[in-house]
Amino acid sequence: MDIKFISEQNIATYNVHAKVYIFGAGEYAVCVKQFLEKYHITIEAFCVDDKFYVKNCLITGTKVVPLSFLEQETDSSSYNVFYAVASPQRIREFRKIKWLEEVYMVFDPFEL
Repeated sequence: MDIKFISEQNIATYNVHAKVYIFGAGEYAVCVKQFLEKYHITIEAFCVDDKFYVKNCLITGTKVVPLSFLEQETDSSSYNVFYAVASPQRIREFRKIKWLEEVYMVFDPFEL
């Protein structure tokens, strides 16, 4: 998996035509959503591990989907995932996902 970093300086180069999912559903994920929306990037949904998924859940008015939902998508180029979990251990596990080719991370937490 390739991790690409997004910051205030390079957000203009981001491909806004793909669906955007934020992996995570905590306070940091909400901050990432607000940062992206500041640049007119619409969030499709928050995404969580299947074991934490609750059907019909909304966070700040945005739906939540299980990670397996993205795995079932046939064309991974039609969506982008922003990683928003503040756990170094979880990102090590997350990077092992074979079907997810690239993930974005917001590089400058002070912008959030």
